[in-house]
Amino acid sequence: MSFFWHIWWQKNQVVHSAAMRCDENIIGWASNFIGEFRSANVTSLSRSCLCRPEVCNYKVNIDAVVNGPLSCISIGIMIRNHHGLVMGSSIQSITTCFSPQVAEAVALLPGFRFAIDSGLLPIFIEFDAKAVVELDNAGVIIGDILL
Repeated sequence: MSFFWHIWWQKNQVVHSAAMRCDENIIGWASNFIGEFRSANVTSLSRSCLCRPEVCNYKVNIDAVVNGPLSCISIGIMIRNHHGLVMGSSIQSITTCFSPQVAEAVALLPGFRFAIDSGLLPIFIEFDAKAVVELDNAGVIIGDILL
């Protein structure tokens, strides 16, 4: 996966007017990147990313990306079952301009809708924005969504 991410990153460098880097050892770069990521995120990986939902439950992974120049956010949603199999995925784009934290919070609603519309319930939500997780743990975001 990091191999494909690196290719995507190189493409973005060209799109955003940076010079393209020629990596002869992309596999070495990807391996190094994974090692650095794991060492930086050991706590969060062992706590949440490796958790599977209980039997007959689903895990919804949600992420949002802000594209300032295009004034839009892109939302990625993936739903997995307790075996880790992908049961559904969605990519959505919303024309608006939000901060990254607001974009992550806004992404929750399409995530909930997608799970409900797909009939994949009950769910457990997982995403990577610490400030949004803290608001969610305080009941702020979920309470607003349920209104």
